[in-house]
Amino acid sequence: MKRLLSVGFLSLLIALASASASGAGSSSSQDPAESSSNKAGQRNADSIEGRVISDDGQPIVKAQIWVIEAGQSSRTVRWTKTDREGKFRAEGLAPMQYRISADAPGYLLSNESSRPKSYSPGDFVNITMIKGGVITGTVTDSSGKPVVAVPVSIIFVRTSDGRSLGGVGGAARPRYTDDRGVYRIYGLSGGSYLVMAGMRPGSNAGLAVRYRDHSPTYFPSATRETAQEVRVDKGREVTGIDIRYRAERGYSISGTVSGAVPSDTESGHVSLTLLYASSGLTEAMASISGKDDSFTFDNVTEGEYELIAQSNLMSGENGVSAPVRVKVSGADVKGLKVILTPFSSIAGRTLLEPLQDAALKSGCRDEREGLLRNMRVIVRPDSVIERRDQPPPPGRPRSVPARIDDKGEFEIQRLHAELYRVETQLWGRSWYVRSITLPGGGQNRRPFDVARNGIALKAGERVKRLTVTIAEGAASLDGQVLPSVEGNQLPARLRVHLVPSDREHADDTLRFAEARVRNDDSFIFSNLAPGRYLIVIDQASASDEESMEIWQRHAAWDGVERERLRRLAEACSTAIELQPCRSISHYKLFYAPPQSNKNGPSKKGQ
Repeated sequence: MKRLLSVGFLSLLIALASASASGAGSSSSQDPAESSSNKAGQRNADSIEGRVISDDGQPIVKAQIWVIEAGQSSRTVRWTKTDREGKFRAEGLAPMQYRISADAPGYLLSNESSRPKSYSPGDFVNITMIKGGVITGTVTDSSGKPVVAVPVSIIFVRTSDGRSLGGVGGAARPRYTDDRGVYRIYGLSGGSYLVMAGMRPGSNAGLAVRYRDHSPTYFPSATRETAQEVRVDKGREVTGIDIRYRAERGYSISGTVSGAVPSDTESGHVSLTLLYASSGLTEAMASISGKDDSFTFDNVTEGEYELIAQSNLMSGENGVSAPVRVKVSGADVKGLKVILTPFSSIAGRTLLEPLQDAALKSGCRDEREGLLRNMRVIVRPDSVIERRDQPPPPGRPRSVPARIDDKGEFEIQRLHAELYRVETQLWGRSWYVRSITLPGGGQNRRPFDVARNGIALKAGERVKRLTVTIAEGAASLDGQVLPSVEGNQLPARLRVHLVPSDREHADDTLRFAEARVRNDDSFIFSNLAPGRYLIVIDQASASDEESMEIWQRHAAWDGVERERLRRLAEACSTAIELQPCRSISHYKLFYAPPQSNKNGPSKKGQ
């Protein structure tokens, strides 16, 4: 009897323990993120784990985490939140590369965590976030009374390093003033902002019905053209950004769009952008879709604008309009007609010219297999390159790349009517660009040199048969610039130029090369055509150096500049010969100030 009771009591204990374990595992009150992150030491090959903390080491709770494919699709495959310890775990991931993005109200990614990185399942990710900047102030009317429930928005116009953006970005939604007229906008990146009270042109602010007929007032009590920028640093609060609300009537701009307009809401839309004519800054954006081809921008301040439309159809022919000039002066502007014309395009092929001389080829790496797959043909709008301190116009990126297929063919679409410069990005060190041409016209049928002249596209034009010839046997050169007088300091903004010494290549822009002298006084050239060159050091202007951060305009594109560089190089008479598939390293260049009229001689080492 005693044995029977003991066995029964033991069975009861086992049952109770099992029920307790089962109940703990099925509790619906536990945070899934917390539950998954508690599996310490059990990191699976199909999961990515990590932790999100603030810059002072404190965990950030309930930060949103996105797991994004690192390829071209940039598709979000998982979403989760951090637990009470700032930890997260994303499971069920396929074996590939991913990017991890985090978001938390009022916080920004640190510089280190914001850099593009790829992770694989099994990795652990540490993410640091810092407090964003804050702008706060009061909105009052002309008599000093608070303006209540007026939307206050920001426009991000300049990065912390002073680069202009000119867009309409900023807070995801407007903040409204309270009963004291006070507003507060937080979570801002470092940089400069415009702050505006009232309804943004073309917007529908919902609560702000009473302000619908007013044009917005910018800090301190200005229009967009005369507004003052507000500088914000990460983690700092800028106070006293008070706005005296003008309560001035706004005007409307309306009209219709014709051309490639979607016939229903599911097939796409047409986006319209209103820009200040004087600065190119974006004032407002709107879109239309479906059978309604009309548009309206409300709350517009007096001034001169340009209006640009662009269709974004799921299928069919997309198009873009020429800029329409609009002047608003004391009355609404009605009946504008904006006409969409098809985008232009450039198509062509890439030809490979392997070295035939076995002796010369012995120094070349065998890189042919991956050459086309990793090569890019890039076009850059010439007008955008010229806008050194301004953002590109809407719809016109600073560059448009194209991939090369296995047959060496490519096509670049959605181009505006303007002059484009064509360049390449090469993979490997053994190849260089010999020519970029189009078939020539006239009696001599000489190829048109696109590398030197660019391509001037007309609206809707489809340029075909662009040929990019890549030759094997590239040379490379690296070295250091030293002052000609020991102990002297090198000036800033130096560039090293290679100028072809043979007169037959005097106008061959692909034989001109330039490299910036870096902070350690070194310079590097790669993918150079073999041959004889003159080498010279020149100093760039401050504006040229600043533009290089965005995109460098090559001196060789300008005939006058080519000739200037040639005269400078011939005066210095420092010659160098580059052999096929050979690299010259530790080359020494001695720089003397321009007044001494010499930048040499040089001493090279290999």
